Amino acid sequence: MSYLKKMWLDQEPGIESVVIHYTFTPLGWAPNWSLPHETRLMEKNAMVKQGFGGTTLVAEDQVGLIPVTERPASAPPNARVKVLKMPASVFNPQTSTFSENYLFHYFFGSVPITCES
Repeated sequence: MSYLKKMWLDQEPGIESVVIHYTFTPLGWAPNWSLPHETRLMEKNAMVKQGFGGTTLVAEDQVGLIPVTERPASAPPNARVKVLKMPASVFNPQTSTFSENYLFHYFFGSVPITCES
C-alpha cells in the first residue's frame, strides 16, 4: 500500500477551500472527467504520518515493529495538503486484467470566499 502527498499553495488571500479531483487509468489512457472520479478537500494545517510503520525483519528469527508517528505537515501557512491512498492496481477493460502500472491524473479546484451583503 502506498500513499502520495499532494500540496496546493494559495497564490492570493481569500480562498475558502480547495478540492483535488483525481483518477487512475491504465497506461496510455486519458482521463474522462465526465465519469465519476475521486474528490477530496485539501486540508490547512494538516497532520501527516511520518515513518514507515508496520513490521520489519530484524534478523532471521526476529521481527521488529516500527512505530508510526504523526507530526504537523512541514508546509508554509498558505499550503493545503492531502495524503492520497494509491491503489495497488488498476483494471484495464480492454484486457480484462489488473495492472500495477497505471497513470495518476489530477487537478485542483478552488472556491473563493464570498461576501454576503
